[in-house]
Amino acid sequence: VEAAGRQITAIEMLRDFGNLATLSQELRQTAHLRLSYPFASLADLAALHEPPLSKSAVNHRIRTLLRLASQL
Repeated sequence: VEAAGRQITAIEMLRDFGNLATLSQELRQTAHLRLSYPFASLADLAALHEPPLSKSAVNHRIRTLLRLASQL
């Protein structure tokens, strides 16, 4: 839950600074799903993607979002 909170905060920062709209469709999809399902596990988020992703792929995207937010 703590990790999801950090992820949501980072995504909201990207959104609030207008950076979310400039990201790839893949990163935006992951960000949108994390915001829509704040308590979902990475495995659950992976299954919600279209097409479904691996847990590792979602983890990589989340790390990218966190890194981008830390650069703001």
